[in-house]
Formats: sequence, structure tokens, C-alpha cells
Amino acid sequence: MRATDSIPEQHLQRAVQRVLGNPGNVYATQCGKRLQVLAPGRVNVHEGPDYLDMALLLDARVVVGAGEFHRRSSDWLAHDHDANILYSNVVLHIVLEHDGRGRESGSGRTIPVLVLDSSKVVACLHGSTNGGAEDVAEEIHAYALIRLLRLTAEHTERLSLRTIAEVLPWSVESFLRRYAQKRHRPAADRFYLERVVAHVPYSPHQRFVAAIARGEVHRVHEALRQLVSTSIAGEGEHLRREIILNCVIPCCLAVARDEARIGIFDWYWSLEALYAYGSLTRIFRGSSQRYVWQQQGMLEIARERSKDVRLHETVIPYGGDRSMAREVGRAIDDEVTQGTDGWARVGTEDETDAVSIGNPSDTSAATRPDEPTGPLPMGL
Repeated sequence: MRATDSIPEQHLQRAVQRVLGNPGNVYATQCGKRLQVLAPGRVNVHEGPDYLDMALLLDARVVVGAGEFHRRSSDWLAHDHDANILYSNVVLHIVLEHDGRGRESGSGRTIPVLVLDSSKVVACLHGSTNGGAEDVAEEIHAYALIRLLRLTAEHTERLSLRTIAEVLPWSVESFLRRYAQKRHRPAADRFYLERVVAHVPYSPHQRFVAAIARGEVHRVHEALRQLVSTSIAGEGEHLRREIILNCVIPCCLAVARDEARIGIFDWYWSLEALYAYGSLTRIFRGSSQRYVWQQQGMLEIARERSKDVRLHETVIPYGGDRSMAREVGRAIDDEVTQGTDGWARVGTEDETDAVSIGNPSDTSAATRPDEPTGPLPMGL
């Protein structure tokens, strides 16, 4: 008899969600597929699958659907889930013991099986019992992915009209124009931001996007780590991170091949924040801002507070797997708003609350647009 056999399944259900709550963890399914749980979903207390709106990175493809937990994989058939239409959108079967073949849904589709270490699940039984705080954490987790996929969808649309060489400068200028207007920066600072935009086409960041599109970056995580510390035009590190998160990464995901996409997601879910946003601390009291994805999720919640956007509504425009996700309509209705000058606005008003842009008078790190920009990041 296993130690978990005497534990009520609803308690294990919540503990499993906590185990899956770190998107930086990489697993392997029973059939050998690489798996990251980008969002563990919401616990379902009603009839049907245990977790709703899970998001997975399964062999470089983003998959959204439901998840089901059992002590043993044979419980899938024992509970007649294969014949129950409520379980037709399950994309992951989570178990503590695999005692049978891969399970199938009512449509005959094989469902990936993930076996978790029962000792880790038991350890999480004594985690937080604050349901309200856990609900907020789940929402932040889901919206971090929603934000990333929304920005990627916007860049994918732009890339259908413009070349790669044109899209990143457009994206950075759009982001910085909004930044300058919303934060009421003095003229000197606006001039400085314009200088950053002018250097983008000649920057390692532009060359990185082009190399990703050509499939020439083989150590993506290391290359991104170096890109974060590589100046465009003498800007501060926090502003550079914002440019990479809001412009470079979505552009890369829009053109990346599978191997590079895995590396980009690895980097995104493991990047630690430099410091906390004051505005988010006030809104999300008690919520961690250790990782950048946590801040990104909070920013997206603030942006979408009145829209009720779900993960499965965002994955299709990004290019997610229709066969494994629910059939949905368009993800976001006209998310890109236009400013008075015609430039699209990307992001939320609060997102630059903690951004530093460096010293506008310091030109030591900047180069003129017609000068060489130095070596490419590691891995190119």
C-alpha cells in the first residue's frame, strides 16, 4: 500500500497543482515527449476533469486544455473517462503510478501521461491553505502566458505585412512612444528614447531575431542571457529587459523553429526580476515578484481586468494545437489601440512604473547607427 492511498484525492489534487506550479520544471511524458507545464490550470470542484485551462509546452507546441489526476493510470478506464464527453478535451493525465498503457479519450486520441514523484506531492500537502491567495497565484500564472501569447500574436500579424528587419524597430518605437507619453518624460528623456529606437536596426538584438528566424541560434538560453546585458544605446538594464520582453521575445516566438522556441520559453520562465514594481505591490499584496513572469502576469491581469480572457482563447492566434485544445474564436478583439500619432500601443500603463532608462547624457555605451555594434551574443 502506497503512502498516498489513505489521502483523500481532493487533497492530492490541490497538492499536484502546487507541484506543477513552477513553469521552469521540465518533465518527460511516458511516451518520451518533453513537457513543461506553463500554467497548471484552475482546480475544478464540479463534475469533469480536475484542472481547467491548463497550458503545456509539449515538444515545442503550446497546448491548452484540461488535466486529470489519478493515483494510477488504470483509473482512467476504471472511471469510464474514455466514454465520457466531459473528458474529451483532456490534454494531460497526471498520475503517481503508471500501471497501464497510454489512455485514450472518447475520440480515440492518445493522452500524454505524466508520472509525478509521490514524495513531492505529499510534501506539498502541507503548503498554503489560503484558497484566496492560491487563486490569485493561479491567475497570475495563467495571465503570464496569456500576455506572452498576446504579444506574439500581435507580432505575427505585423510580420505578415512587414519584414523581420522592419518589425522589431516598429515594435520598440511603439513601446517607447507609449512609455514616453504615459510617463510624461521631459524632452531630454524623449530624445534619449528616440536615440535608442534609432540604434535598434543595428543592434545585436536585431541580429538575434534574424538569426532565430534562420535557425542559427543553438544555445538560445545563453544567448538571451548575454543579450540582456548588451546595450542598445546606453539604456538601463531594466528598460532593456522591458524591450526584450515586450518586443524581442514576441518577435522571436513569431518566427522561431521548435528547438529555439523551447529555449525561449525556458529563459522566460526562469528569468528573475531585478526588483519589484511598486504599483503591483500595492495591487497584489502578498504576491511574489521574484520572477519576471510573475510581474508579467500581474501586468496582464491589470490590463485585462474587465475582459475575462482565457488561455484557450489566446493559443489559436499564436499557432497552438487545435486538435488538442478546445475550438475557439478569435483571441482578442482589436487589442492594439492606436495613439494620436498612429503608432500602435503595446502593453499597459503601469508596466513602466519601475523602469530606469539610464543617464541620457551618458553616450559612452552608445554607437552611431553607421558604426559596428560589436560581437554577436553567445550561440549565434
